Amino acid sequence: MDNEDTIALVNESTGEWYVENLTNEMSESEIWVCPTKEIKDYILSICKNIQTPGLCGVEKPCNDCFNLIIIDTTNICNLRCKYCSVSAESDGNRLSIDALHSGLNKIFELPNLASTLSIEFSGGEPLINFEIIMQAVSLINTMTTECDIEIRYCIQTNAVLITNKIAKFFADNNFSVGISVDGYAKWNANRIDSNGNPAYDRIIKSIELLKSMNVEFSILGVVYDPDQYDDFIHFAKQYEIKDFRLNTLTAIGRSTKEMTDSNFVKKRASKYITAYIEMAKKILLKEEFKGYREANLSYFLWALLDWQPHMCFRTPCGAGRNQIHLSSKGEFYPCQDWRSIKDACLGLVSEDRSLEEMLKQSERVKKMKMSNAERYPNYCKDCTWKVRCGVCARELYTEYKDDKSKIGLCEFYCGVYDSLLAFIYKYEKEVLEYLGVTDEN
Repeated sequence: MDNEDTIALVNESTGEWYVENLTNEMSESEIWVCPTKEIKDYILSICKNIQTPGLCGVEKPCNDCFNLIIIDTTNICNLRCKYCSVSAESDGNRLSIDALHSGLNKIFELPNLASTLSIEFSGGEPLINFEIIMQAVSLINTMTTECDIEIRYCIQTNAVLITNKIAKFFADNNFSVGISVDGYAKWNANRIDSNGNPAYDRIIKSIELLKSMNVEFSILGVVYDPDQYDDFIHFAKQYEIKDFRLNTLTAIGRSTKEMTDSNFVKKRASKYITAYIEMAKKILLKEEFKGYREANLSYFLWALLDWQPHMCFRTPCGAGRNQIHLSSKGEFYPCQDWRSIKDACLGLVSEDRSLEEMLKQSERVKKMKMSNAERYPNYCKDCTWKVRCGVCARELYTEYKDDKSKIGLCEFYCGVYDSLLAFIYKYEKEVLEYLGVTDEN
């Protein structure tokens, strides 16, 4: 809490919490409890009407429907980002039309597909295999002609290869485009091509092209220095990018070789927390940033309001429950973040087994579904925020080295949750307005 006159109490078993004002005698009016039945009923009653654009969209409470399919068109990339999680190079695999067709057949045979299904193209750099994206859209549109499923297409790209033709394709097919860029040019020194040349100017050119053609897009940035947070929101404002998501650098792939330890959040967690909260204050309270949304901030706030809005902020998470990943090699994974972990592979598209059978038979998926808030009992057990934990299970798997210390992302998330309690208590109206909860809903 950032106010010495208030104290927050949290029930570690249930996640319920309240804030008490210490300057007055305790009374019901001075204690803001979350979630009270009234607050919970209110949130549930209006959430179905919330219209929040881009990456900050509100999902329904946790269920076992698949609402996200991620397809890697290739594991090849035209850039050599120093922190690439999959260490993408100029050589690799391209998803074949046969593997795509077989994979889609298995996916659409799943009995528990959501009524609204997001199809995301990823990589590597997915636009290297743009032909397969066009074929996929055509196939999916044909396969779902008689299905009661709404398809939403999206893509995560470094944007360097976007041309007029590609931008028009995005516009014609209502694509939501996620662009990878880390803010102003000085923060993009890690985004370079094979010759060591920065990609920044080419990315900005593509942003302007998408804007000119009214293509919906958002930004995904990698934060490797706390000072990036404040710079990024000014970058977003300059280019009128209303929706963005800022993820901290993680120790996987090329980053473990190219980036120094000092760049990881585990080395400077307190500085990351302070910088993130200062950014959040500006987004929530400053008029000049009204209408701008950082996706993780939305997810943090919704989790505190007991809505659990995002598959990554659930325990167990949405891997193998809400998301399926098809790799460029024709392999299925429960989640894209697990594609570098060999024992997480569910099976091949060429196998006789159905995807449903692969999921039921996967030992990794079984472990994920049994995961609970005390998965690492020596420190999760006593964690204040274990019930609302949004720390990636894969990140715990790859970074957890002993049974004594938390990983950096745990410290970061706990610190952010602690601080955001004060926001909801002190600025309830502004928080609900940011989340799209208004009387008009």
